[in-house]
Amino acid sequence: MIEISNPDPNKSNTWIGGRQLTWQEKCERLEAEVRLLHGFAQIVNDMSRNEFGRHEGDYDTNDPTGVSRGNPHHRVGDVFGYSIGGRRRAYARPERAREGDPDAWIIDASDVVKSNDSEADRG
Repeated sequence: MIEISNPDPNKSNTWIGGRQLTWQEKCERLEAEVRLLHGFAQIVNDMSRNEFGRHEGDYDTNDPTGVSRGNPHHRVGDVFGYSIGGRRRAYARPERAREGDPDAWIIDASDVVKSNDSEADRG
């Protein structure tokens, strides 16, 4: 066991670049990370909005039906990305009720490739 003699109560347990951060520095870094994550969460939330800012199913006076159909460029099930290597995971928009669940955005990439290959064969 390693014993630390006379530990500084003003220092955190985080080291970056050989320097021990103070609790204030650690807190500031965590706050910056949270702000960044909130920014990404807002982008994901906005992906399903239409050009008037309405989510699918929202009341929308700009839609002839009175109900927003959401983003016409990003429908439920549309794939918009892949994990590193591309063959393991794909990312697709889930049903509206599951948009708050990160796991709902992940699908098996091999199913997407098979689906795309079969569409190309028909074309």
